[in-house]
Amino acid sequence: MTLLHGSDPVKVELNRLENEVRDKDRELGEAQAEIKALRFSERLREKAVEEVISPLSISVDL
Repeated sequence: MTLLHGSDPVKVELNRLENEVRDKDRELGEAQAEIKALRFSERLREKAVEEVISPLSISVDL
């Protein structure tokens, strides 16, 4: 990294760290959205399996 004449290295590092935090926040948000979508998908799958199994268990009881 090259510093412009008169640049404060502390400000440059602080800016870099702030950018890194923003990037990590964005990555965290994306991961949380993916987790939410996967949980929803799993609930739908479980519900579909239950809808298929439920009539089958009634047929077996007869």
